[in-house]
Amino acid sequence: MTRWKRRTKWWRLIAVFLILSGALIYATLKFMKYVGRMPFRESTAPAVTIVIEPGMNAPAIFRKLKAAGLIRDARQAVLYYRIRGHGTLKAGEYGFSGTASLDDILYKLEKGDILLHPFTVAEGLTALQIADHLEQLGICKAADYLHAARRVSLIAHYDPAAADLEGYLFPSTYSFPAGVTANQIVAKQIETFLQRYLDLRQKENPSMGFREAVILASLVERETGQPSERPLVASVFTNRLSRHMLLQCDPTVIYALMLGGRYDGTIYRSSLTMDSPYNTYRHAGLPPGPICNPGEASLEAALYPPATQYLYFVARHDMTHIFSTSLDDHNHAVSLYQR
Repeated sequence: MTRWKRRTKWWRLIAVFLILSGALIYATLKFMKYVGRMPFRESTAPAVTIVIEPGMNAPAIFRKLKAAGLIRDARQAVLYYRIRGHGTLKAGEYGFSGTASLDDILYKLEKGDILLHPFTVAEGLTALQIADHLEQLGICKAADYLHAARRVSLIAHYDPAAADLEGYLFPSTYSFPAGVTANQIVAKQIETFLQRYLDLRQKENPSMGFREAVILASLVERETGQPSERPLVASVFTNRLSRHMLLQCDPTVIYALMLGGRYDGTIYRSSLTMDSPYNTYRHAGLPPGPICNPGEASLEAALYPPATQYLYFVARHDMTHIFSTSLDDHNHAVSLYQR
C-alpha cells in the first residue's frame, strides 16, 4: 500500500471517528435535554416530602425519588447526574409540589434547599408558655426549651445580672428545619432580640439602662394589647418611678403567682399583699426581672416614653384604657368602668 493510500485510510478513519463522536455528543445532549428538563409529574400533583439521610449515596437517593413518584427512572437519573456534574446532594428534609424536572430537583438537593417549618411566638408570653407552645406543636420538648432558656451566657455581655433568659426570647415568626433543637431555637431568639433591641437603642438617648428597659417593656407588654397605648403606659410607669410611687402593676402579681404555681386566672385581694419581689403593690421600683418576653413596640415604648403627666390608668370594657393625672380622676374612672 502506498503512503498516499495509507494517509487516505487514516483520514477516513478519523472522519468516521469524528462523525461517530459528533453523533454521540448530539445524542448525549438530546438525552441531557430530555432527562433533565422534562417534568415527570403533572402541575396538579400533590405535595411530596422526602428525607435524604446523611451518608446516603446517589443511587439510593434516586431510588427514593423514584419511590416518591418524583422521577421516572432511577438508573437514568443517576447516569444523568454523573454526566451533568455539579455539586453533592445534601441531606435533609425536602418538599416538592406540582411539576418539577430532574434539573429542578437536583438544583434543590445540591443547594440544600431543605424544607423549613414556620411557627410563631406571640408577644407577651413567658418562657414557660413558649415551652408549652413548642411542645404542643411537636417542635421540641418543653423541658428542653426551659433548660435552654437558662443559658444566660447568651446575654451575659449585655445583662450580667440575668438569672435566665426571660425577657430576651424575642417573639416573632421563625422557620427551622425538622429536628431543630431547643438550644438552636433559643439562640435564634436571642440573636433576633439583640438585632432589634440594639438598633432601637441607637435612635436617641434611651431613658434607662439595658436591663431596666427590658423589664419595663415586659410590664408594658402585659398591661395593654393596644399599640397606640404602649407609649402612654410606659410614661405612667416612668412617671411613677420618678416620684418613687409603687407601680401597682397587676401583671407582676400574676407573674409571682405563676412562679409559685398558684395562678388560677384570678387576682384575689390577698394576692396584692403576698411577699414576693415581683409584687409591685408591696415593693417599690421595677421588679427584679422581666415578667414576659416583650415585642419591639413595647421595647421602643420603654426606651423612649413620651413626656406626659399621667400617673394612673384603668381598663375600659373594650380593654382600652383611661389615663389620668390625678387620683380623683382615676377613682372616678374606676367607678365608671370597674364597678
